[in-house]
Amino acid sequence: MSESKDILGLKPYGEALKIFVDQGAKGAINFLSKICTPAADEFGLMLQDKVRYWRICNLIKMAQKSQDKLKIDPTHHNLILNPRIANEIMNNSSWQDDENLLDMWAGLLVSSLSKKQNDDSKIIYIQTLKSLSTVQARIIKFICDEVIVGKDKNGLIVPLQHVETSLDKLFSISNTSDIHRLDREIDNLRGLSLITDALNNSIVSGFHENMDNIQDIKFIPSPFLLHLNAAVNGQNDTEHYYNSIGHFHALNTNRSVL
Repeated sequence: MSESKDILGLKPYGEALKIFVDQGAKGAINFLSKICTPAADEFGLMLQDKVRYWRICNLIKMAQKSQDKLKIDPTHHNLILNPRIANEIMNNSSWQDDENLLDMWAGLLVSSLSKKQNDDSKIIYIQTLKSLSTVQARIIKFICDEVIVGKDKNGLIVPLQHVETSLDKLFSISNTSDIHRLDREIDNLRGLSLITDALNNSIVSGFHENMDNIQDIKFIPSPFLLHLNAAVNGQNDTEHYYNSIGHFHALNTNRSVL
């Protein structure tokens, strides 16, 4: 009988990987069983297939990050996770080994916890998060770490100003100096409704044709991105989140909103 192929290239790491999985699996299953029994059962099934070890390692990391963000025992607060959301987060995060994106999935898991099992309010973020590349995740993290947030006259969360950066800094933030890739990634962020333009003020997010100064790059996050960012940081209340990091300002009626 021919020797089975090492599809994921895990053979050289077999024993070390097994030790890591054995040590982390118990804690991950214990945590998942507290918030969603079907998710814990699915995790147990994954452990039976060694080909899935790489995914399991990623899932363990995500679960550990979630526990660190939660900082409370969910059972003491009757917090549970919608099985549909649990399945999406487990499946998608297990294919991700980028620490930043794993951290975002972990935050989304925490913000998805609810006292109502049928609470699917965070499902709207799943498709967006699973679509992000590592470069895009770095860019939106930078934007959301810099933006000042407020409310419009109707009480809706809005950015109060655009975010500026230079091309050189964008290269550093995104960890790529491929300007053509950056152009595509930013265009796609617009397509995902995560950044927007303020045409009345002649502000275009990212690059635009025949820019006078390509070193002068601006971004305007969409309200959807502001809410997504709060959710992937483990917060349900967007206003509270930006207040907690000192980036929420009460709207000044003399100040124009983008």
